[in-house]
Amino acid sequence: MKKIQFTLLVFLISMAAAIATRACNTPANLHFVQSGAVTQLLWDAVPGATAYIVEIGDPFYPDPFDPRYSWSATIYQNDYEIPFNIQAYPLFWRVTSICPAGQAVSNVENISIPCMTPSNPVASNTTHTSTDLSWSLNAVPGEAYPWQLAYRVLGSNTWIPLSFGGSSITYQNLVTLNNLQAGTTYEWCVNQYCPFTATYSDPLIGLFTTLSAVCPTATVQSATNITSGSATLQWSSVQGATQYQVQWFFNNAVTPTGTTTTTSNSYLLQNIPPQTLVQYRVAAICPFAPGSALNFSSFSSFTTPALPSTNDIYIDYFKVGNIERTSFSEPGGYTNTGMSTTVVAGTSQLFSFSTGASGKYQKQYYAFYLDINGNGNLENNERLFGVGTAFKTNVIQLNIIIPASASPGLSKLRVIMMPTASMSPNPALSPGVEIEDYNLFILPPQSSKTITNPNLESNPESFELYPNPTTGQINIVGTIGKNNTISIITSSGEVLSKSVKSEDQNAQLDLSQFPSGMYFIKIEDGIHPPVLKKVLKQ
Repeated sequence: MKKIQFTLLVFLISMAAAIATRACNTPANLHFVQSGAVTQLLWDAVPGATAYIVEIGDPFYPDPFDPRYSWSATIYQNDYEIPFNIQAYPLFWRVTSICPAGQAVSNVENISIPCMTPSNPVASNTTHTSTDLSWSLNAVPGEAYPWQLAYRVLGSNTWIPLSFGGSSITYQNLVTLNNLQAGTTYEWCVNQYCPFTATYSDPLIGLFTTLSAVCPTATVQSATNITSGSATLQWSSVQGATQYQVQWFFNNAVTPTGTTTTTSNSYLLQNIPPQTLVQYRVAAICPFAPGSALNFSSFSSFTTPALPSTNDIYIDYFKVGNIERTSFSEPGGYTNTGMSTTVVAGTSQLFSFSTGASGKYQKQYYAFYLDINGNGNLENNERLFGVGTAFKTNVIQLNIIIPASASPGLSKLRVIMMPTASMSPNPALSPGVEIEDYNLFILPPQSSKTITNPNLESNPESFELYPNPTTGQINIVGTIGKNNTISIITSSGEVLSKSVKSEDQNAQLDLSQFPSGMYFIKIEDGIHPPVLKKVLKQ
């Protein structure tokens, strides 16, 4: 038994020695797999090999595998991913197997990779005039890849190359294409450029279509803040639209009662008669569709309510400059008095205000609004005074400065009284709310140096101007005192002419030499306050 065990031990030792001294097999079946710019080398595993040496050589040198000109790496598996881009550049490669008994070198194989075509053409974020182009290539990390692009209208024979800062090459795989035509299908291509051999890949072709040249239709929405005289018209925003045209029709009118253009998606419609059926529609205006017909929305409609009943508490007195008005409750709570006076921007004016009551008196709130920017609308930031409170029917007097920034010319002045302090320039007419509208003719600040009496037509019965408006000659009708000075003054306060007239029933002035516009005629005798009249030169 011991003899058998000894014999077996000797056999195993002999086998192990034979294996240890067996020559290392030569690596075989060398091949590569290409994926985009990534090259993977593979070969059959060598039994007993503990490592491999991969060498990549340049065939243009006498010894392609001279360490000075070649690349080598020691690895421990039978595959290797080349860590650099070898597209369009022919190379040699070989593998050495390393075993305990020695090494074995494989045959030399060729690697010839073409300039690879990218994949996955994508056009994204497409608008009426632009789109983003992108594509893919399996890349070796850290390597740069140059690209060349062109595009054309589908069906055209002419490609339009893209330029990148004066170069036809970009290293980005995301490019924005601008200045396109709306509603047009384009073809685009991208080629990889391989600088080793100055060659290009086959083109990758893609298609995209820009958005239609027709401006989308807005969706009209129900009006809000409806009162007996106003409402806020609303509609949805349209992508790409820069303006909206709004049309409204009163009481089933065939043609629009009014039209406006706005950049907002809402519009405050004012001066609507009470109990009026209002229909309105909206069309978006897009810069990418110039000259195209307006694509109007469907109609939305509402009816303004009747005026509220007469208020028990009301504005009974208001005064500023030549404006002085005593009144009772206004039917419906609103009146446009048509009264006006002239003020100079930047000066202080005395305002007087009081409320009255036909029944039990309650505390009221009031505010004054002035169209400071002269755009014809009263806005929240144009509150001249307020919010004040009126506890009694006594007259309240206030010294208020007309803003120096106020736009010269005729501006609306609004006096508002209401039972709450939540004040706005355009409140809904309801019980307890009363609104009175006046006009201020605003002169610029410098006019105060020339016109000593800021109140226009301080003595309207002293003389009259005829004709007014005039194209040139104007008559001063009325008695002119002795040695009166008559001046022609611009709306900015500049004195254009000055003359002295003796006592006369009538005098005549010539405005034909002056441009069209608003002027003032001022008569002064040096004793009494000057008297001014407006005249419009056509």
